Amino acid sequence: MASATRLHATPLQRVSTVEALTTALRDRVLDGTLAADTPLREAELCEVFGVSRHTVRTALRALGHEGLARLEPNRGAFVPELTADDVADLFRLRSALELTAVRTLAEEPRRRAAARRAAQALQAIPEDASWTAVRDADLAFHRALVDALASPRVTRTYAALMTELRLSFLQLQQELEDHRDVARQHTEILDAIESGDAGEAARLLQAHLDEARENIAGAYRSRARRAPARR
Repeated sequence: MASATRLHATPLQRVSTVEALTTALRDRVLDGTLAADTPLREAELCEVFGVSRHTVRTALRALGHEGLARLEPNRGAFVPELTADDVADLFRLRSALELTAVRTLAEEPRRRAAARRAAQALQAIPEDASWTAVRDADLAFHRALVDALASPRVTRTYAALMTELRLSFLQLQQELEDHRDVARQHTEILDAIESGDAGEAARLLQAHLDEARENIAGAYRSRARRAPARR
């Protein structure tokens, strides 16, 4: 029998230029610095970041796979502008995954620790926290619910969904500024889970998701009405 291949300790490589650029652009899209429909021009990005066109193109393709860039033949790349239909589609999948998670957690106490920590972290956010911090803490609670299923495939699916959810939440800044109310809703969901009431936990979660979906979709519909028609 052939001997097993032995691993030798070697220094890990640093983050590549492509990864660094992808991260920088992702952060700017998700914090609103690069607004919806902003052109992502190759020449400009090369100059600003001091990288090659190949690096820019590879980074833009990566963002395209994440739903954070829209690549159009003969026109280039743009920050995507989501629609109310996009939001409905995102929340359709989100609801299916999260409702399964809360019902499971209500029946299995040993899986609840991460969700409890996430809810406590959201409650502990100071009044002057940034909108981005509140949004990410909000979504961290929901991700903790789904991760508790301990399904690698579900976790991968939800992680991909999470990126577009963070983008969609850019329309909810005003609502998320009242993060005490946001924290309260999450605590009520967790309380129902910890009481073992799967039906009530699912009802509270669905009401929470329905409210978020309508707020986000409504914001997109309002923006679409205000926007000038494209030629």
